Amino acid sequence: MIYLVRFHIGSGKTRNGATVQAQTIDRVQQTLLREISRTWGGATSYTGTGAWVNDESKLVRERVMIIESYVEVSNNVPPRPDERTFVEVKSYATALAREAAHLLEQESVLVTYQTVCTMEFIKEVDNGREAEAVRTAE
Repeated sequence: MIYLVRFHIGSGKTRNGATVQAQTIDRVQQTLLREISRTWGGATSYTGTGAWVNDESKLVRERVMIIESYVEVSNNVPPRPDERTFVEVKSYATALAREAAHLLEQESVLVTYQTVCTMEFIKEVDNGREAEAVRTAE
């Protein structure tokens, strides 16, 4: 089974309301991209604007960083030694999220796990004249 693991990280203000320095955001982003890519084979990062309602019922808008990766997880029971389990993926993601929250002084980081029904890796062959599906997971 393949999961899309996505980290939603507030990166505008710390939990105390101070502005997060751009170099801190960049350092956290580069660290997460490097570690996730080494462990799961790749990652993508993009930014956006997020909003939430605080304890005083006020809308808070902030810059958010989203980092995501596709991760193959074993359906075998028990899994083979070279396979990942969902528990292992979740444990690793939790550790990364806690570290990001600490470095950016965030109260929390949201991590989502979405199953992917079908996924194909397409590879160019024959000088780009046709594409070949390398692998499909369902």
